[in-house]
Amino acid sequence: DTVGRTDTMGGDNIDYESGENDTHGPVTLKSQQSKFFKSHDNRQPSQMCGRGIVSDFRNTIGKHWVKEMTNFNTKTIAVSFFLFIAVIAPSITFGAVYAKRTNNYMGAVELLLATAWCGIFYSLVSGMPMMINGGTGPVLTFQSVTYELAKSLDIPFLPFNAWVGIWVAIYMLLAGFFYL
Repeated sequence: DTVGRTDTMGGDNIDYESGENDTHGPVTLKSQQSKFFKSHDNRQPSQMCGRGIVSDFRNTIGKHWVKEMTNFNTKTIAVSFFLFIAVIAPSITFGAVYAKRTNNYMGAVELLLATAWCGIFYSLVSGMPMMINGGTGPVLTFQSVTYELAKSLDIPFLPFNAWVGIWVAIYMLLAGFFYL
């Protein structure tokens, strides 16, 4: 029951009976959106293309990254070794299956290098300090289908696979830029 109750939301007192906020007037979706997007103008989120990516990057590099990089201790070493062991076993296993399915175009070495590169890049520029990545069943299936498609079209697999990756990356950047 919210009748006559006052609550605090984002540091502002809200009276549920009148729907008034003691410092900003009525509580509306637009007032909540401006808090969420930290925008001081009257533009809607759809008009702020790319600001979410820039804001996430600034928050990651400016706050999260510095805090994580200056907090090096024994727990960090232990977690790093644990993740190394937790990631290397599936990478080798899936790598053998990749080699079988792609006629040795991709194998354990390539999967280990890709997992390491993606893990380092993601941990440095993402919103989370760690992510367990690597070969998974759906990705293996996708790569198998991509190899079979390249083989049936009689085109080289590795350049075809690289272009698929580039197009996916472009699409993901556009989706993040336009809030799709």
